[in-house]
Amino acid sequence: MQRNLWLDLAGITFKIHRSFAISIVLINAILFFINYKLKYRYQFVNFLCGVVFLEVLSGVILTYFDMLALMQPIHLIAASLLFLLQIALYFQLQKAKSN
Repeated sequence: MQRNLWLDLAGITFKIHRSFAISIVLINAILFFINYKLKYRYQFVNFLCGVVFLEVLSGVILTYFDMLALMQPIHLIAASLLFLLQIALYFQLQKAKSN
């Protein structure tokens, strides 16, 4: 099957995926703003937001450039890295909370 037809077949699943991605971007934008505004300057948060940017950029390229083959593994790896970073941040916050 041709890659450029995948989005047509995804239907509502793609719309849910996109809506979830928008919420992830908003949450991380707030996190970045808090990090910047309160002058915490945590590099971990900046790196996390950079991965979010890469994820969004690769997703947009996938959507508007007919599922460009190079972008699919980048999108999947960035999503996996983003998930791992968010879990690591959660555990760091839990550790700091218990101290």
